[in-house]
Amino acid sequence: MKKVVFAFIIVMIAFSSNAKNDFHFAILGDRTGGADQAAFEVVIKEINSLRPDFVINVGDFVEDGTSESDWDVPLETIEIFDCKIYFTPGNHDIRDEISAQTFKEKTGLDPYYSFDYEETHFVVLNNATIESYDAFEEAQVEWLIQDLSDINEKENIFVFMHKPFWADNIALGKEDRFHRIFLENNVDAVFTGHWHQYAHNVFDGIEYFLVGSSGGSMPEENVDLGIFYQYMMCKVEDDKLYTSLIKSGNIFPKDLMTIQEEQLAWQIPNKLINLLCQAKDDNKYAVELSISNRNDKIINEKLFIESEDNWIFEDKEILLTINPSDTLKTEFTIESRGKMFPLPSVKFTYPFGREKEYKYEAPLKIPRVVNCNYIRNIPVIDGKISLDDRSGADVINEFADIESQPSEMSDPELFFLTDNEYLYIASKTSCPADSLKTLCLDRDSKVYSDDAIGFLISGKENIICQFYVNSSGVIWDQRSDFNQGAHDLQWNGHFEVKTEISAQYWTAEIKIPLSELDMEKNQSELNFNYRQYRQYDETSAYYFPEWSFSSIKYGVIKLLKSD
Repeated sequence: MKKVVFAFIIVMIAFSSNAKNDFHFAILGDRTGGADQAAFEVVIKEINSLRPDFVINVGDFVEDGTSESDWDVPLETIEIFDCKIYFTPGNHDIRDEISAQTFKEKTGLDPYYSFDYEETHFVVLNNATIESYDAFEEAQVEWLIQDLSDINEKENIFVFMHKPFWADNIALGKEDRFHRIFLENNVDAVFTGHWHQYAHNVFDGIEYFLVGSSGGSMPEENVDLGIFYQYMMCKVEDDKLYTSLIKSGNIFPKDLMTIQEEQLAWQIPNKLINLLCQAKDDNKYAVELSISNRNDKIINEKLFIESEDNWIFEDKEILLTINPSDTLKTEFTIESRGKMFPLPSVKFTYPFGREKEYKYEAPLKIPRVVNCNYIRNIPVIDGKISLDDRSGADVINEFADIESQPSEMSDPELFFLTDNEYLYIASKTSCPADSLKTLCLDRDSKVYSDDAIGFLISGKENIICQFYVNSSGVIWDQRSDFNQGAHDLQWNGHFEVKTEISAQYWTAEIKIPLSELDMEKNQSELNFNYRQYRQYDETSAYYFPEWSFSSIKYGVIKLLKSD
């Protein structure tokens, strides 16, 4: 029995001696050259929250290494680390022999040194006071070669130095003495800093990294150029190195949002801020605004109204003071100068929760009314829109995109006519004939994916008929009853539809019995919205710039019946 136990111990010892790499470490970029201590503190907190096994910086930890007191603030900042930090000397850290001695005293490390972590070897070089590989003192070069030659079968070798001399040598295809040393000694990666900008290349299988700023001054942030406050997280697994470049400010505390704050944030745009626009005459609209304060603090904020020259109003800024649990109600007038789009917008910052803000921004939902003129005889439905038909109608030719800006669709048209029994619809949509996409040939197939026009029409509260017609005249339709919570996809409206395609546009004529729209007797209005869709460039034009069932309340067809 003792022999069995002894054998088991031997096996365990043998297994543990073949331990592999499995650890994380963080790389901290330059802090100085114009230190932004606040930005540096964010980086340190984020790194600490990721719980690395250790941290290593690429230099320039202090602004002036000749001043011992310059070490106080950054060293105090990193006291939150629950792990060891290794330092690479930068040109701000070591300027002369005196600051080199200060570096040793403050970090407990020599200006150049090496260490092992599990099965990986780390080398830290000192190029703080020189400007090229050629200026390296031979004693350090000889130490480097000896250090690398003494390594006994390590899985990985990583080298750190502050200034990126490789960028002016191997990166330009020049003879590079250190690159040859690294190649001959199986170095896997080289990490540098100094330039406050990120870069990465691979030369002869060796990865070279330029780590950007972790708090040192830099030009204006430009993510595409690798210029932003950053740090790196590295995972070493066996002989593999996995790196992640992380933009500072993108790690958040677990209590970032409570469910109470989330619910209030939803209520702000949906319940607590309400804007109602009503027409006063042909060009003027009254806007009724109400804002409810669900905080325990007073809201003192400005409301901003913005528009282009197509809308005018008295005040562009309105100061709002709202006491806790109160609702403020106010009214202002806006006036159109002819063009509906782009719509004016309202901006308001709603403070809530723990110093949080909801940035409310929305276009005013201004209702539109179109007359549906009476005609004795509905035109023949053949897809051709005659000048006579058009001359007797109120033609809509102003449409918007989904952002409330004027649509890019050229010369769109829509108009309605009625004979008191039928609703006649005529539509014109611009699109070169050779660009039209019409794949759906069967009723209720995915017509809305083709070049198509779409309608939401309601003749009775809470009942909406929705239908699309593609450029081949194929229909998709459904009837929704919101009292019953039902969407009837089997419903087929009794529509008469024809389309015609010309070189640069296609037209549609639609004839619908008013009885199909659930209208009450003597009812004179329909609610609606309308959309044109051009498939090849995914462009849309809307009567009201929103495509939802609720959007129909902003569009009205006024039926002008005969005497």
